[in-house]
Amino acid sequence: MKGRAYSPSHITGFFEIVDNVNPLATGSRGAGVCLEAGATTTVTAERSSLSQILIKINGKREHAPVTRLVAKKMLDIAERDYNVEIEQKVEVPIGAGFGSSGAGALSAALALNRALGLGLTGEEAARVAHLSEIECKTGLGTVLAEFGGGAVIRTKAGAPGIGSVSHFDIGDKNTVGAISFGGLSTESFLADQAMRLAVKEAGGAIIKNFLSNPDSGNFLKLSQEFAFKIGRVSEAARAIIEEGAKSGLLCSVAMFGETIFSLVSDDSSHLLRELFERFSSDGTVVFSHISEGGASVC
Repeated sequence: MKGRAYSPSHITGFFEIVDNVNPLATGSRGAGVCLEAGATTTVTAERSSLSQILIKINGKREHAPVTRLVAKKMLDIAERDYNVEIEQKVEVPIGAGFGSSGAGALSAALALNRALGLGLTGEEAARVAHLSEIECKTGLGTVLAEFGGGAVIRTKAGAPGIGSVSHFDIGDKNTVGAISFGGLSTESFLADQAMRLAVKEAGGAIIKNFLSNPDSGNFLKLSQEFAFKIGRVSEAARAIIEEGAKSGLLCSVAMFGETIFSLVSDDSSHLLRELFERFSSDGTVVFSHISEGGASVC
């Protein structure tokens, strides 16, 4: 019994937190871009007298709490015991603002649905991933964005089928370039009451502004404004942002990571690559096209 599924990754530019007593309606409104570079999950399941879950990410055995919770929830739905092996290939830095936990959870949910023969719809399986992210406090709107893919505006918070999305115009800026210097705990970020207040004060107005002119240029401009307003721009990030501006490159900081990113056309991607490579001694450079589609079974 096997299943295989893919999910794009996702960079959030700006957002506002939406709390709800119903975790399926909990999440965020905001905007971001999904990258073709994402997560692919392969699941092998065998009937057993006792359920066991083994997870490997990029060939290394990991605890992977969000994906593990997805697997437990899917096994509860199956109402049978299985030995489950989950192998994930993640093409972006983990825990660094690329929505890797959401991509891993979403691709795992779709692959497990197939391997275990649960017969859930794609939306139903995706809701399991969303619930797992909410419970583990590792994301808010990532699964909703990654489920549909593209350049995403999350107009209503919640899981796929409950939240709502639309898409914004990227013109010829179909490439995401990023340089990452490491991670930031999403759980710690979301638990910081001062940060939550800053997000609340800045997020709503910026989203309203963006909806009046939803294109790639305004997305980058408002993402940068949001990052500065909530205090998410380190000295290293500021240096790159300022250096990029000298070449007409507008950069911002990905939420939940020490990652600086921008959107460019294929023709001008070399300029952004040259910028990032000047600062890459301690960082990881990632370039990917924006995904045209969302998560799917392979």
